[in-house]
Amino acid sequence: MNRLRKFRLQFQIRVLGLLVTMALASAWLAWSTQQGNLPAVTTLAVLAVIGLTASLLRFVSSQHRKLERFLDALAFDDASLRFAEDDWDAQLAAAANDVLSAVRDARLATEAKAVYLDTVLKHVPVAVLCVAADGHILTVNNAARHLFGTVRLDHVNDLSAFGRQVPDELRSLNAGEQRLVRAAYRERILDLKVSATQIRLTGEEGGTLQTLLALENIHSELDDREIRAWRDLIRVLTHEIMNSVTPIASLARTTDAMIADLDAADSETKEDVHAALATIVRRSEGLIDFVTGYRKLTTAPQPRLQPTAVQPLLEDIRRMCKEEFDPAPSIDISVSPQNLSMSADRGMMQQALSNLVRNACQALDGAESGVVRIQASSSHGKACITIEDNGMGIDADDLGQIFIPFFTTRSKGSGVGMTLARQIISAHGGTISVQSHPGENTLVTVSI
Repeated sequence: MNRLRKFRLQFQIRVLGLLVTMALASAWLAWSTQQGNLPAVTTLAVLAVIGLTASLLRFVSSQHRKLERFLDALAFDDASLRFAEDDWDAQLAAAANDVLSAVRDARLATEAKAVYLDTVLKHVPVAVLCVAADGHILTVNNAARHLFGTVRLDHVNDLSAFGRQVPDELRSLNAGEQRLVRAAYRERILDLKVSATQIRLTGEEGGTLQTLLALENIHSELDDREIRAWRDLIRVLTHEIMNSVTPIASLARTTDAMIADLDAADSETKEDVHAALATIVRRSEGLIDFVTGYRKLTTAPQPRLQPTAVQPLLEDIRRMCKEEFDPAPSIDISVSPQNLSMSADRGMMQQALSNLVRNACQALDGAESGVVRIQASSSHGKACITIEDNGMGIDADDLGQIFIPFFTTRSKGSGVGMTLARQIISAHGGTISVQSHPGENTLVTVSI
């Protein structure tokens, strides 16, 4: 800045010198005019005033033209312009050249960054579409071209080739929202996990709004999970049904043989027949209960959401558990804030949480100073409920199977409670997780 101050001082001194000289020439012209008999002197004074005025205008115009060239270079991003020291004041010429060099370097850095980002966008393994507000697709990376194959992608409506609902699904995505979209084209089936991000480009009238869509085909992953789920379910169904059918078949054969000789049988044989029939009845009822539990899992209704106070809900669950268990377990409840509420179907949520609290109470069997602690709080706009017991805990091998239908670690357990609880919580858009340390504690976290 010191060199610019020096230029400004030199500019002011030169202009001031010209103005002072012009003032003297004007005074000289006025004096000669008053004398009236000095035409030559008057002419010289007039010429001096005219010459000084022209010199001042030429000097100021010259500085303005150089400044205009500099500003035009900035306006049109012309970093090739250079000022020589003899073309302008040396200090000002050097400052202008430095500014133009900085503009050139910034432009080169911006272009390099744009090329880098464009390369990253093209080669990122996730399909990306940049969609304008009117639906036109502005950018398509290599992964998106590979994902959609030969389909032309100029407008979001072109994706209707994968299903009429696909363009509407993509348009309805809000910023930050994720959605699973099913798409099909000829023999191809796509399960697209779509994430939306909105960006606003600066410009006139508030700029333009564009939407970045990241699309990932998770069809194979869903297939793998579905196959694993069916495999686990078939394994459990086979185990439960065979456990019930095998003794029923064996007892039925034995009873059939006994009935053939029933007339000559003694009282002991008759008692054996009655015992066998009673066992068949019990095993049949157990099989019926098993099927009934499976039916519960497949026919769970959709929740009717309404504001639900957490404190009264947990108090009702504690009251039910106190009546069910003998001796009554110790259940501590802490809700912060006390008026905490969540959007839920109260009946369904009470069923889910009751299953979790009941499991915690059953885990206290044989534990000294057993206690169930229920804490509820607000976290990121959701109600977070934790249920902790200091019971026997869950083995690591069993922990990964607790949500499999009909899996249970208790001899009298149905294996439906945890599965049904997760199904209800998932229907509410919530999550459930379980952590356990065998012999120490189990912690269940529910977020709604």
